[in-house]
Amino acid sequence: MLELISLGKVEIRLNGIVQRRRVDERRILLLIYLAEVGQLQSRQSLATLLWPNVELELANTSLRTLLKRLRLQVMFTNVS
Repeated sequence: MLELISLGKVEIRLNGIVQRRRVDERRILLLIYLAEVGQLQSRQSLATLLWPNVELELANTSLRTLLKRLRLQVMFTNVS
């Protein structure tokens, strides 16, 4: 279970274990945003939200990279 504590210092817990690894600020923002919105969001809207001053194609590439790294981080955490 993923828990996000966003009051004060942001803390991420996965299966009750605090994640102490450095996490990219945009990954945290994405997780908090999705948790707060509570519904599906298009990739285009997320890319525009996280990279507002970047061309959409580059923003989509950046979002794809961010999601891949987030998936890998969660998978790595579940293994160790």
